[in-house]
Amino acid sequence: GFDEKWLRHMGLDPARLSLIRVEGDSMQPTLNDGDDIMVDTAAADRTPKKGIHVLRLDGTLMVKRLLPGKGGKLSILSDNPAFAPIEDVDAGEVTMIGRVVWVGRKL
Repeated sequence: GFDEKWLRHMGLDPARLSLIRVEGDSMQPTLNDGDDIMVDTAAADRTPKKGIHVLRLDGTLMVKRLLPGKGGKLSILSDNPAFAPIEDVDAGEVTMIGRVVWVGRKL
């Protein structure tokens, strides 16, 4: 459903992309329950950068905003203020799945 030329122009490798559906409201208003997101799994091979990522922490798959900190620590944030941040997490405790590079939703 995506033009390969456009994906490559965006700096993405089509073979390293996945589409998944968002469940829950922790990332509202940025991402809503039922939104489809494109995840660049190649980003999992790199040091995490500030942005929205799919990750696994303590066996739970989640979509969260990451803020890298000093000493290999991460802050894992929800955009919805009703959800508390998870701060000072050792990056080694987090399995990175990929970075969110696109979102689509039904209007």
